[in-house]
Amino acid sequence: MWIDKIVEETRKAREEHAARFNYDLEAIYRDLKEEEKKSGRRVISLPPNVFDLCIAVSSNPAGSRLHEWTYNDADPKSCCQHPVPLSESPFYLRLLWRTSGEAQVYPVGIFKINLRGLLEAGYVNYDPVKDSTSPNIRLRIVHSEARFFIQSDKKGPRLLMQGKSTNT
Repeated sequence: MWIDKIVEETRKAREEHAARFNYDLEAIYRDLKEEEKKSGRRVISLPPNVFDLCIAVSSNPAGSRLHEWTYNDADPKSCCQHPVPLSESPFYLRLLWRTSGEAQVYPVGIFKINLRGLLEAGYVNYDPVKDSTSPNIRLRIVHSEARFFIQSDKKGPRLLMQGKSTNT
């Protein structure tokens, strides 16, 4: 079997870097961002593909946590929102909906949500939570015109939660 020396060298460097931070993804990310700043190079970030930010799936993968939220049209806040640890990306959500407090609950779908991508695109904001070891974002879902959206606030951009159910 042929071994590519450049690939092997890259894997070794990646492994050593991850080991320095005890494989903590948040610490690795912060270090890489700091190195990016120190480099003085111009960094270009391409906008995330909106189709990769929130994907309808048939189920969550084994071993991942599936969160369940029920959206209630009768809620005076007119949205469903919770703080979510950024480290849980991708975030798997089963969204349910009801028209009032006692009405029948309808399934909207199961979604694989890219929290980092949503943050970079402005669809969510940081949400400081006391006693948290990981940064949190506020995931806010709104129901409008018979559709569900992810939106940081009433004036912010909103992302339609849709898509064909696919395997993860």
